[in-house]
Amino acid sequence: SEELDIKRVLNYIKKHYTEDISINSLTAEFHISPNYFSSWFKKETNIRFTDYVTNLRITRATQLLIETNLPIKEIASSVGYFTASHFIRTFVKNKGITPAEYRNQMIKERD
Repeated sequence: SEELDIKRVLNYIKKHYTEDISINSLTAEFHISPNYFSSWFKKETNIRFTDYVTNLRITRATQLLIETNLPIKEIASSVGYFTASHFIRTFVKNKGITPAEYRNQMIKERD
């Protein structure tokens, strides 16, 4: 099997984080067990896989909130969340405010 390479894995994640990416999709792609992948990923990056994907998604979402007028629901689905409510919950956990509040704050700071 191909050597598990963190650069390759991170590139794969960056390419696919807007889709339904999961440890299972990665372990299928890279032919390894989920348990092994989880601990390997954490050892290589110092962050849990799910947190890494969440960070990518929330970072992209913050850009979209600032740079576009897209509705929250569209931003949610464009960064890989199937429901706006899941996206909003995750966003609040990460940023302490809702996506709408975040957008309003950033617009105020810009003006």
